[in-house]
Order: sequence, then structure tokens, then C-alpha cells
Amino acid sequence: MKELILHIGTSKTGTSAIQSYCTKNREKLKEFGYEYPRMGFRFKGVSSNRNGHFLCCRIMDENGKRRFDEELAVRSEGYKKLKESFQNSDKVILSDEHIWNACELKKEGLLQVKKRMYEQNIVVKIIVYFRRQDEWMQSAWGQKVKGGLCKSFSEFMSGTICKDYNLNYGKRLQDFIDVFGRENVIVRPYERCQFADKKSVVADFLSQLNLPLEQMPEEVARVINPSLEGVYIEAKRYLNQFSEFHNRRGWLMRWLLQLQEEDALEGKKWSFYAPGERSKFFQQFKASNDALAKEFKINEENTLFLNPVDESTYEFVGNDTAKIVEICGRIILKQKQDIKDLEKDISTINKMSLARWSYHYVKRKWNATVRK
Repeated sequence: MKELILHIGTSKTGTSAIQSYCTKNREKLKEFGYEYPRMGFRFKGVSSNRNGHFLCCRIMDENGKRRFDEELAVRSEGYKKLKESFQNSDKVILSDEHIWNACELKKEGLLQVKKRMYEQNIVVKIIVYFRRQDEWMQSAWGQKVKGGLCKSFSEFMSGTICKDYNLNYGKRLQDFIDVFGRENVIVRPYERCQFADKKSVVADFLSQLNLPLEQMPEEVARVINPSLEGVYIEAKRYLNQFSEFHNRRGWLMRWLLQLQEEDALEGKKWSFYAPGERSKFFQQFKASNDALAKEFKINEENTLFLNPVDESTYEFVGNDTAKIVEICGRIILKQKQDIKDLEKDISTINKMSLARWSYHYVKRKWNATVRK
């Protein structure tokens, strides 16, 4: 029977790395019978590597109103392309982290996916990664700040936006179990110590597909979606009051990431939770997590996450105004040096242009003199 492998995230669990790897190694995946199809859609703010986004896309007009007819047309076209992909391979992979939270893919929406696939004698298999909820929440806030959010972490936690995420993993996962069957759902913890090779989520994902890691291309050692850490994320948050700095891939992010690297912050564990709040937040999910671990036989300890919540291992990030001012000052100095370098380049180009113009001027004069 043919298989649709649906990687549904969740977000902040290395999804960008998995999608990037599959995109770059399509031909190698084909050698082992897997297709990672190019769907050809372009959605605003969504990487083309997320080939499963057509299942849950939202398309808005210039006034912010949803264009339901266009969404329906995109999904219809997506299913058509998916059918074509199964003509090339018996196993097709789709990936998109938004599937986990998508209102369009609650139980009724998932039943529609199953119906379309089963009509073609295709079984759907789900792969999902879960990150410890306290870490996930801080990482999600950091991603929002990169994109322009001005709210502090405490404001983010207390606001309704926090309630929009399905952090009771077992409760939301039950929709997928009810529709596709427990035997077709693979649950993986996003913890390095539980990855197949103890290193990489990409290698772990490939191992869930029963692919021989030793025969697969090595993962390129680069960060697909770099994060700001510590006071650097606070600096970005303060500067977000200016809309010019909202771009998560703009020059400000480039400088902040470079300064962060110069300060060698990598490897440190930072916390924006008030003392005691991290443990309290995680504790509300622990029973559900452990029940999930037992149900899916994640490990011998019957706990979803092996790394404990130890607040003593984190460095608390306070309102360090002096450090933020220092960061802004260093950015100004780097921009100043950039401008000097550009002015020097422009001067060099102008001199070269003048020399070239002078050469051709003299040559024309010489040729004219010789002809006389």
C-alpha cells in the first residue's frame, strides 16, 4: 500500500532543518523510494520547503479578509499534484508545522485528508516532534520578537496568544489518533539525548523512515533559523517599536546575531521566566506528557522528556538597560564602519572610472591626431 508521510511539526522542533534537508536531497530520497515533491505554491512568509502548507493555508486579500474560494482552489491543485507524485513513488513526504495548530485541520479537516487518500488506496502516517513546553514557549516568544513583537515575555505568557497553542500534546494528538489510527502515528521527543544518533533531529527523522544514515548525505552544519539569546532578544524587542526593525532577516538581525556570536553566548541557557515560574508552567503538562510517553513507549522511564526542569542551570535575563544601550552603540559603530568601507569602495570605483575615461579620451585624441 502507498504511504503519505505527514510531518506535522510541531514548530520550534527543527522543522526548518528537516525541510531544508529533504529539499536539497530529493534525488537521494528517491533512490530509497521516497518523494519530497515540489508543490510550486508561494505563500507569503512561508518557505517553499514547507511543501505541505497547501493543506492548511490561509489566503487574505488586501483588506485582511480570507479568500476561501482561492484557498479551496489551492488545496484542490495541491491534491492533484500530490496524486501525480504518487505516480513516481509509493511513499511521499509532506511537511508543515502549521498543520498542528491549524483550525482547518481539526478532526473534521483531518477526516477529509484521510478520505482523499484512502480513495487512492494511500495510508497516512503521522510524524510529530514535541519540545518541552517551557522551552517551547520561550522559543516561540523569541520567534515572535524576531518578527516584530513588542510584548515582554511575561505579557506574552499572560495574554490570549499563549492560549492559541496546543501545548497539551496528548489532547490535540488524539485528533490524529482517532482519524489515522495509533499504529500510524509516530511521536518523537525533541531532545538531543533521545535522537537516534544523539546529535541531530534530521538524522532522527530519517531513522523514522528506516533510511540507512550511513548512506545518506551528511547534514550541512549550519543553522537554518538562528535564534537571538539573552539580552539580545530584549534589545530587538525594544527596537521593535520602530516598524523599520520588524524584518527578521534585515540588517538589524544580522548585526545582533554577529554581536551575539562575538560575545560567545552560544551554549548558555537563558531564562525569561521569573524564579519558580518555569517549573510551575511545565508541571501542568507533566502528567499528560508521561501518559503520552507510556502510550507510545517513548523510553523505559515512561517520561516524554528526560531532561529535568532545573532552574539553577539557567541564567535569568533581567531588564539590563545598560547592556541594551551598549549593544545599540556597538551596532552604530559597526554601521559607521560599514559606511566608511562603502565610501572607500565608491571612491575606488570612481577613480577606476576616471582612469578608464581618461585612457579612452587620450586614445581617441591620439587616433584623431594620427588620422590627420
